[in-house]
Amino acid sequence: MTEANVFDFDDDIQESEERVGGFSLLASNIHKLRITQAYMILSKNGAKGVVIDAETPEGHKHSQTFYITNKSGQPYYVKDGKKNMLPSMVTINNLAKLLGFKNFGEVYNARVKKAGTIFDWESRKEITKEVEMLTKFCGKIVAAAIVHRKENKNKLVGKEYKPTNEAREFNEILVFLDKKTNRTATELAENADAKYAADFLSKYENQVDDRFKPVEEDFEDMAASGVDPLATDNEDDDDFL
Repeated sequence: MTEANVFDFDDDIQESEERVGGFSLLASNIHKLRITQAYMILSKNGAKGVVIDAETPEGHKHSQTFYITNKSGQPYYVKDGKKNMLPSMVTINNLAKLLGFKNFGEVYNARVKKAGTIFDWESRKEITKEVEMLTKFCGKIVAAAIVHRKENKNKLVGKEYKPTNEAREFNEILVFLDKKTNRTATELAENADAKYAADFLSKYENQVDDRFKPVEEDFEDMAASGVDPLATDNEDDDDFL
């Protein structure tokens, strides 16, 4: 039985608007990328994702996962009775359009099972593993608006993740752009100017998108995580009493 292609979108699914919103990080800017690998993954809860591995002309490597469905395998959410494409699905669908395809469905249909080099989180190293490779993306060149972001690391407290006072910094692709004109897929379709790129550079160029916010220690959180907030590692502290 042929699997239904949920990525051949009907006209009743709305795309959201594109908005600006060794280890080293790229500066926030528009960077050219060559896609070295692109493949499908499945999250623990059943959501489908696309992993894009890419590198700049200078050899800087970047990898990012875009979850393009919910746990039910749907690439959209429903609001006010209308189907709206998930934000990451918009990004990947527009990448397909920028590379000359009708939509991501064409790319997805051409996927093949083959060996890929992936990062294994359990062993913390790269391994060779058979994946559903999106061969239509592999080797293609595209531009991308990439931001240098800083935010709080999260930790599991009880059954939910909460921010800590430890920071993490990373690069994130916000939007893929045409490699020659820096226009978005929508701007190309409408023959419009590269407004998104201009707005992005005006806000982010060479800046850190700093979202880090100091948090206060919470005794209840510590207790929920199994840590006794009144415990001490140094028994000599009792001498102070």
